[in-house]
Amino acid sequence: MTRATPFRERAHLRFLTPQAAPENTYVIRARTAWRFAPKERVRHTGVASSARASLLLQHLGMPTPPLIWVREWQSHLGLKTHFISVEKYMQGEAINVANPTHTRALIRCISQMHANTSDKYGLPGKTHNPSAAFMENHLRYVFLRRISRANKEPDITLKNTGITALWNLLLGHARAAYRSIPYTRLIHGDINPGNFILLDKNEVAVLDFDSLRYDQFSPELIRAMLQSSGNPESAKANWQHYFQHSGVLSWHDFKRSAGLAFTLNLLSTPRLIKNPNDSIKIISTLTDLLGNEPDETEWTDIMRIYRYTDAS
Repeated sequence: MTRATPFRERAHLRFLTPQAAPENTYVIRARTAWRFAPKERVRHTGVASSARASLLLQHLGMPTPPLIWVREWQSHLGLKTHFISVEKYMQGEAINVANPTHTRALIRCISQMHANTSDKYGLPGKTHNPSAAFMENHLRYVFLRRISRANKEPDITLKNTGITALWNLLLGHARAAYRSIPYTRLIHGDINPGNFILLDKNEVAVLDFDSLRYDQFSPELIRAMLQSSGNPESAKANWQHYFQHSGVLSWHDFKRSAGLAFTLNLLSTPRLIKNPNDSIKIISTLTDLLGNEPDETEWTDIMRIYRYTDAS
């Protein structure tokens, strides 16, 4: 079965097995060998970014699938060439968030990744130290994009009074986080249990790492906990396991940037975006639930609030 792709291939088949969802995986034929590859394939400059990310993760001792380089011509004359990087198949077990052993291994992997710090932002090997104006413009882009998606309206602006109030709240939290934390942490950029697999001896391999970069880690941490906690009751153990593994410094950094993380993670909730005043109240409530230490924080209540807002 063929499928439209943004580049030309020698051969292309769907990978139909119980271990792989057919919509997410392919088999690519490069020369004479058939090779397994995820659907998300990176072209052009993204190939170099994937290579740098892979090298950094390997340097940190984190397993990653070997990259396969595929070269294809876009035109018959060969004037333009696409270099495609795909991740070779690794034998492993899918992460099951209902299994505490799987969840603890995943959290340890995420903690190990976040432990790597830098004084700059951006992709591994291509970091930069942007100005305050750059960060504010980037944040405004993320803010308007998420609100547009939540409301299904492409032309959202800051002219709405409620949205302006929510933007000012987000900007205040962002400035406080960037000023109080003089470094960034390595984040995956597309965090979800499907981008990790469990190997032997409870070791976890990192997949789809082309969005790896240095940035504020707290928004990704909240998203990881929401997706790895099967229910609000299991959230407390997962949060405590993360901070036990990452140390007290990570906890203090998370507290300083929690307002930014809570706000960003609520922007995808349509009901709250349409009622910005409700969002501001919920963000204040979430912040108040943070204690002086991880053991004193009401993690179960925090997760319940997120579950409720997602379901509403």
